Amino acid sequence: PKVGLSWQSGPTSRLFLSLAVAQREPGRFDFLDAGPDRIPRPEQLVDLELGWKKSWSKASLAINAFGMYYHDQLALTGTINQDALPVRVNIPKSSRIGAEISGNWQVSSALNLSGSAALSDNRIASFTEFIDNWDTGQQESVLHSNTHLAFSPPHIADLSAEYLITNLDHLQLSAQLISKYVGRQYIDNTSRIETSLDPYWFSDVVIRFDAQTTVFREFSASLLVRNAFDARFSSNAWTYRYISGFDARPSDPYARLEQGNTYN
Repeated sequence: PKVGLSWQSGPTSRLFLSLAVAQREPGRFDFLDAGPDRIPRPEQLVDLELGWKKSWSKASLAINAFGMYYHDQLALTGTINQDALPVRVNIPKSSRIGAEISGNWQVSSALNLSGSAALSDNRIASFTEFIDNWDTGQQESVLHSNTHLAFSPPHIADLSAEYLITNLDHLQLSAQLISKYVGRQYIDNTSRIETSLDPYWFSDVVIRFDAQTTVFREFSASLLVRNAFDARFSSNAWTYRYISGFDARPSDPYARLEQGNTYN
């Protein structure tokens, strides 16, 4: 179900408010991997949004604030089943709260600027992490409170600048620079800086050619250069945390010591 209110304060301005409720059933493998003693429950979401949009002759602006409140969200916590396979379990409470802004500005007949940014605080109220203990063959439990949701960067932004180099009746040539920034992402839900991806920024360049010919009504060709300035970053990762009296770092370049005899 969803309910909303929209107010048109003028021909170019609109304010809206919405409240929506959504639910999602666990996936097939959530049931198969959980085992008979741990049946996953459906995820529930309540989404509250407040937004404002405004347009001018050569520009537009949109601002949207949101609060997304989850109940029983499914996530990996280190829990394993009888076959030692990772299992997604229900987390009682989690949330995403933030704001998004986007805009466009036609600076001149040749230059157009557009961009967007999202700021959010993505949290898990509390959950229990399970860590394999190689010395005992059991799992250790650790209670975490108010931690960051995995792979949920709090800051995301992008900016695009497009310049029309040639603009004739039957021929157009343009160049576009697209830059994107992604803030710090945690690989798991524990908020440990040791298991996180550093913020990164990169840019793409697009050259586009459009023409009308006697053979083709419309002809287009484009050249895309990904990561044009050769930025170095990691956009994805995985981690495994364990406890052991054996230090594997001399033989395993990926093993890292966190504290005491806990490694990842």
